[in-house]
Amino acid sequence: MSRKWQRVKRWDNEHLSAGPLRPLKWVLRALSSISLAISLLVLVAIYGVFASVPIGLLALLPVWLVIGLLALLACALPAVGAGALVRAAVPKELRGLRFAGTVLAGIALAVAGGLVFAEFAWQPLYRVGSTGEGIGGLAAFVEDYSSTTLRRLPGFEMSELEFYSWWPFRLVLVLFTINMIVATLRRIEFSFKNLGVLTVHTGIVMIALAGAFYQQAKKEGDTILFAGAGAPETGFFDIDRTALWVRTIDENLRTPWEQRPVRGVPRYNDYGLDASVPEDADLLSDLLETAGPVESPRRLDVRVPDSLPATRGLYVEPTLKFRLVGYSAYGAIEETLALQTDAPADRPAEPVQVIEFVSKIPQENAVSEDPDAELIPELARLSFRFPLRPLSPAHRVARNPAFGIELTRGMPDERFLELGTRFPRGTLHGLIVTVPESATEAGGPLRVVIPASEGEAYSIGDSGWTVAVKDLADDPPFPIITEGFAGGTSSVAILRMTSPEGESFDRWVYHRFPSINQELLDQVQANGRPSRRDPDPRIDVVYIDASRLQVFIDEMPGGARRFLVRQPGRDASVVAGDAMTLLDEGAVVAGDLREMGDDAYGVSLAFGESWAHGEPVEYAVPVPEVDRDASLIGTHAEAKLAVELTMEGVDGWREVVWLPFSRYLGVGGQQAREVELPTGQRVALAFGRVRHTFERFGLEMVDFEMISYDHRGAPRDFQSIVRVVPTSVTSGFDAYSRVVKLNAPLRAPHVWSEDRSWPANAALMAVRGVDSRAYKLSQAGWDQQGWQESQQLADQGLVDRPRARFTILQVGNNPGIHLIAIGGVLIGLGTPWAFYVKPWLVRRERERLARGAGVAREPIGAVGRVEREAQGAGA
Repeated sequence: MSRKWQRVKRWDNEHLSAGPLRPLKWVLRALSSISLAISLLVLVAIYGVFASVPIGLLALLPVWLVIGLLALLACALPAVGAGALVRAAVPKELRGLRFAGTVLAGIALAVAGGLVFAEFAWQPLYRVGSTGEGIGGLAAFVEDYSSTTLRRLPGFEMSELEFYSWWPFRLVLVLFTINMIVATLRRIEFSFKNLGVLTVHTGIVMIALAGAFYQQAKKEGDTILFAGAGAPETGFFDIDRTALWVRTIDENLRTPWEQRPVRGVPRYNDYGLDASVPEDADLLSDLLETAGPVESPRRLDVRVPDSLPATRGLYVEPTLKFRLVGYSAYGAIEETLALQTDAPADRPAEPVQVIEFVSKIPQENAVSEDPDAELIPELARLSFRFPLRPLSPAHRVARNPAFGIELTRGMPDERFLELGTRFPRGTLHGLIVTVPESATEAGGPLRVVIPASEGEAYSIGDSGWTVAVKDLADDPPFPIITEGFAGGTSSVAILRMTSPEGESFDRWVYHRFPSINQELLDQVQANGRPSRRDPDPRIDVVYIDASRLQVFIDEMPGGARRFLVRQPGRDASVVAGDAMTLLDEGAVVAGDLREMGDDAYGVSLAFGESWAHGEPVEYAVPVPEVDRDASLIGTHAEAKLAVELTMEGVDGWREVVWLPFSRYLGVGGQQAREVELPTGQRVALAFGRVRHTFERFGLEMVDFEMISYDHRGAPRDFQSIVRVVPTSVTSGFDAYSRVVKLNAPLRAPHVWSEDRSWPANAALMAVRGVDSRAYKLSQAGWDQQGWQESQQLADQGLVDRPRARFTILQVGNNPGIHLIAIGGVLIGLGTPWAFYVKPWLVRRERERLARGAGVAREPIGAVGRVEREAQGAGA
């Protein structure tokens, strides 16, 4: 105990022991305590353990502690008992025999107790396996959480950076810093001998304070720069923090996105996967006994902040409120239908009709999993149910490689007759070409029926038109995005059309959706895509896919129904009624196979249940663990977020929409979802990351280069030329360009400049070290696909060299990192002083005091007293 601490305690007792100042004395004593510092350091260590060690392994500690204590008791109790019996049986006079017998008997029975424990108690106490029996019943828990740290559990849901920035850890660091400062001021003498201790304490305090500042001001993320983007990129997206992005859709005005940062978004666990499913709703997935929404045991209820007062009401309706009600950490979005018997009054009805497909085959052709089972026709019947929505082109078709079914309501007679056009027998793909301007001898327009084959060209009479078949695809090469047809699919004929004037172009002719046929011209747009236009009205082409069994079902006005059946390579057949049967010999008849005799075999299509309206309902489906990319877990990259929308003053209106994660808002264009409000407005929602602004500068991509190990080898390095431009007259620098490499980051906005003096540059660099608005930009990604495509063009001589369309830069600031480094240097300098220099100074002081007292050689006790006095004076 130093003399300074003794003086401080006496002063405390004299001035702070009575009245209202007594609590201050307790606080000062606590903050001056060495025990408090040690306890806080232990808490920091424990916090670090929980941050990095899986809880499954931590759960083993109490198990092993209990088992170890029981094993110790199993060995110790017999040994103690044996020793007591030996000492009671052997007289005290025979000390040697008594001691030897006690030791040998204790060892023998201790070993025996251990063997008995291992034989009879070990397995019941701890058993590793899926059964999870005994005290080791935590075995299943340990296996499930063998790689799960505390921060990944429900209720925490933090990244490592967020966990170390959490308020409990900050509180411990703040208390430790205060404790260190107070203890240093009240316990340690400010003397030359104590310079090492003071330096170490100063370094620790500097690290703690700079670390707190670093955690508070730290920002990290990435930004994407596009070549030729025009306006500089003035911000970047945070690596951890998430936001809900909202904007109003206005056809006359391009309204900006508004970000609303949200705290409390999960990261590792699922919540409310069925949040979008109406309560007590009849779901189509349940009706068809297929996989559907899974009720989630955990719920999510996080309020999304309103707009800032400065922008409230400018871009988004202020009465519109948002809440987070579901989260899928790694999932996909699926859709089912909430079925209603009554049509909605506030929007168009979407009827749903189930078509039943029944197949019955002869017994000798039936297949059973049990080879010894006796099959009867009833067991050989297979039934499928297809829910179709006749008013939705994208959902009125069901198909597989064997057959296709299309249900329409009120199909025009011209289209129905067109589908039944007779082709030469054996035709699998047919074209019906009509040239209105070319008349036949009968006086009507020229109409030609063509059995189409890939690679063949056909002259259309004497009209001058030529049609060449380039491809007959089962699915479109590109997804259909036309409004009303998006999500649908159809076989398509890609034709090369040549007009009488010699103009050539490609026409895509859809078998299911002739209304969206289009032409692709040879001209290329600025975005690299071919120009498109509506089909030339001088020639009309209809494509009939007869390569599989095709059934067209039409519900006519008045309730009557008609079936058109086209078997592969055969003529079409038409029947009317509520069911159609294709018998095994190929005949098409009206009626249901299930109502025919046992000797009737074939396939039937019949009408099943129907509903006046089916409301699409999205829900999240978790991806199986084995199919997940471990590097994406916890990053939101494959996450889905359910957002609930309500409006103040509109009772009963509630909409829940699932949003996929958008790494870069607006890039890709498929992540946003649109919702129609009761007021008729439409809003777009997106789930993404918080965007930070650079404040003083913007970035432009000037060029990019990939450097390979050889001519076409793997990338050895890639670098971007980035231009840093000031965003205001107060930015304090002129625009400049720098090369950004993997191992050569750019520090912006201010860099070392030859136009400034050395002291000015040094001062600017020092200020930059604590400036939270100064960033380090590192090369993080690039457009590999675009580079490879342009490399192929360069190899063909079509372009001068390969290029990348974008580059990705990692962005981060390090405010106070230099202060943390200086604190570490101070600790490194002060520690040798405290351990080596101070003892030497104390010995010199002791010898000086000894010489001053005229003592040449004192006894050990006196020397110890003098040394203690010298140390006390120094401390």
